[in-house]
Amino acid sequence: MKFYFIRHGESEANTLMVLSNNIDSPYGLTEKGRRQAENAAEKIRGIGFTGFHTSPVPRALQTADILKSIAGLPDYQVDERLTEYDVGELDGKSDQQYWDLNDALWRDWFFRGLHERSHPGGENLNDIVGRFREWMDAAAARHNGSDANILAVSHGGVLNAALPFLLNNITGDFSFHNPIGNASLVAAETSPDGLICTIWNDKKIK
Repeated sequence: MKFYFIRHGESEANTLMVLSNNIDSPYGLTEKGRRQAENAAEKIRGIGFTGFHTSPVPRALQTADILKSIAGLPDYQVDERLTEYDVGELDGKSDQQYWDLNDALWRDWFFRGLHERSHPGGENLNDIVGRFREWMDAAAARHNGSDANILAVSHGGVLNAALPFLLNNITGDFSFHNPIGNASLVAAETSPDGLICTIWNDKKIK
């Protein structure tokens, strides 16, 4: 079984440096983001996907629509467990002080083991990993089989946060220092050693 994860293309929130992480985010893809999604479709063209899932956030849905159209993918299933992580009271903020608070939270998660920490009203790391693991387990059960290929369109934050705890050869330190870019691909496959990452941020993992 193989999992493929694609982060959405560049969004208006990215260009405005706005923390916009909830499902009702009003920000869609930029023109550059649409081109990035088109390029991402070429990376997966020809793969026979048995499952296609996406976050319900507009920028992810728009990316999924582009992938479906260009790569000839099956209809996708929308799943809230793939949405971006909840930053609580920081949502909608763009000042540098809030980005600094967000960076400090990630350092607490990955370098100090403070997985229960969160922004006020937001998710902690255990929340994020738990619901993403739940989605992966459900997708694996639904598309059971060694030849299954499962594609998910999601977000940089939730992917960088959750995958180090789900892929046996990716650490939190590696994820922190190698953030997943817009419309970049991550791939993983099952092995005797568990789920192993083979591609991270479009680059092969040796």
